[in-house]
Amino acid sequence: MKSLSNNNFQFILNKFDLESLLKKLKRTNYLSFYIEVELLNIEKFLIHGFSFSIHPNQTFYIPIKSKTNNINQIKLSEILLAIKPILENKNIKKIGQNLKFFYNIMRKYNIYINNMAFDTMLESYVLNSVSSFKKHDLYSLVDQYLNIKKKKYSVVKYYIKKEEFKKNKYREIKKNQFLYTNKEAQIILSLHHFFWKKIKKNKKIKWIFEKIEMPLIKVLARMENRGILINSEKLLKQSLKINIRIKKIIKETYKKTGIKFNLGSTKELQYILFNKLKLPIIQKTSKGVPSTNEEVLEKLSNMHYLPNIILEYRKLSKLKSTYIDKLPLMINPKTNRIHTSYYQAVTTTGRLSSRNPNLQNIPVKTKEGRKIRKAFIAQKGYKILSADYSQIELRIMAHLSNDEKLIESFKNNQDIHKITASEIFETTLDKVTQEQRNSAKTINFGLIYGMSTFGLYRQLDITHKQAQNYINKYFKKYQGVLEYMTYIKKRASKKGYVETIQGRRLYLPFINSHNKTKRQSSEREAINAPLQGTAADIIKKAMIILDHFFKKNNLHSYMLLQVHDELIFEIKESELIQSKETIKEIMENIIQLNIPLKVDIGIGDNWGETHNI
Repeated sequence: MKSLSNNNFQFILNKFDLESLLKKLKRTNYLSFYIEVELLNIEKFLIHGFSFSIHPNQTFYIPIKSKTNNINQIKLSEILLAIKPILENKNIKKIGQNLKFFYNIMRKYNIYINNMAFDTMLESYVLNSVSSFKKHDLYSLVDQYLNIKKKKYSVVKYYIKKEEFKKNKYREIKKNQFLYTNKEAQIILSLHHFFWKKIKKNKKIKWIFEKIEMPLIKVLARMENRGILINSEKLLKQSLKINIRIKKIIKETYKKTGIKFNLGSTKELQYILFNKLKLPIIQKTSKGVPSTNEEVLEKLSNMHYLPNIILEYRKLSKLKSTYIDKLPLMINPKTNRIHTSYYQAVTTTGRLSSRNPNLQNIPVKTKEGRKIRKAFIAQKGYKILSADYSQIELRIMAHLSNDEKLIESFKNNQDIHKITASEIFETTLDKVTQEQRNSAKTINFGLIYGMSTFGLYRQLDITHKQAQNYINKYFKKYQGVLEYMTYIKKRASKKGYVETIQGRRLYLPFINSHNKTKRQSSEREAINAPLQGTAADIIKKAMIILDHFFKKNNLHSYMLLQVHDELIFEIKESELIQSKETIKEIMENIIQLNIPLKVDIGIGDNWGETHNI
């Protein structure tokens, strides 16, 4: 069958056309590509075709021969053999969308994509992490920036699920799939040209893109591929214990209230709290019914014992269903490990997020939450090493605000929370209680997050007057912090954005809003975003350098997880001394601030042991 083509689109349906395409790709300095993949589940997928482009007005599409079509196309194995030298060629710059995903796909076929130079998802992200819908996927970018009407493949898959398509139509759609406008590579190239013109104009943003976001792709891919071992038996025992506690809570609730109801049912709980017990309605949902969210239940717990019981029930139930019972089910049978996926273009501040499972949100403040970390274990002959930046955002605040007292405290390696407590509670350092230190810690971190007087008195369960008094005393001691906060809010109002130390730009679309709530929320973001964003840039850069260190020295140790300000490693016991010293040194010297960065190192057979849990 002859190849199907027009002025700017060509189907590659035979080996002759494939050879012709390869000659063109070998001669180019750059190319964009896209792989049409259908995910069947977390482990299985089908490749339907490859799309290549070397010019914004031209696409080459190679559909894959399959059992469901009668067209004489090329087999997947033959295509992979042909394109492997192209994708692995270090002299050809690769342009793609969500390159980490395709890097992981190709690696399963022993193809390692080299010179991944531009990812349009990350180009969009570094230009504006707060896009219209906070989305940087291909179709959203097309809708926002290009005047192209593209039929989403996901729409086709949606219709396949419809009853009328379940039998014969599914096969028909797959057979004729090449009739859809598979021009992704061409679209990606157009987006790249559009974004790159903007990125080149700002040296700082260009640096963030080239030195942090792009190199991080392979680092994250290696972490995801390695995964982490889980002790299923430990989680099973914890699940059984929590189940007993949940049943006990339910039994005691029935006994105390004299009413049998489903503690997990919002509707039944609304009836019990507001109809039976006549507790006040503090807040309503968007549907106009009384809310039973955590904030409401915390307020009601001062009036009745039941809300507090419900909070405990929800906490345990969520922990059990989200982590304790779910994690063992997510173990890969081939590796016996859990493999989370990291996302670079989700948060507005530059922080990474993880999914399937989300390991960023495992609670650390509760006893049961901390126990979960004990189930993350090292393989035989290895140790788990945790490297955790100590109070990194407070240290960044000290640098940005240039507050003399804050800088002095960190330079002298003093307990910043104890010092704050001493000032606020007007007592000597040796007489500061643990409770006072905890309150000071809430104040220290709360205020750099832009916490208001209202937020503070709710958090510490004190009066509004006491909260305001604490804030006044805090800013009296740390006047530089107050001056910085005032300055950064004014700057944000004028420019519409704030920046990290490295130059990552964080836009604030509502900073000058007439809506007071939106404006104040943006002002809090203006204070916190440079701190969180700088911390994110610091740990990302550290990850890149540490990954290079392991590879350069041919070590059999691995970086496994990134959780907020902490990196988790699996270190071979014979490499422990060398790795421990280097990890600490690299992380503490990744950036020069007015005060030193401090990294706490913990070592154990499991993640929990590294924190002495």
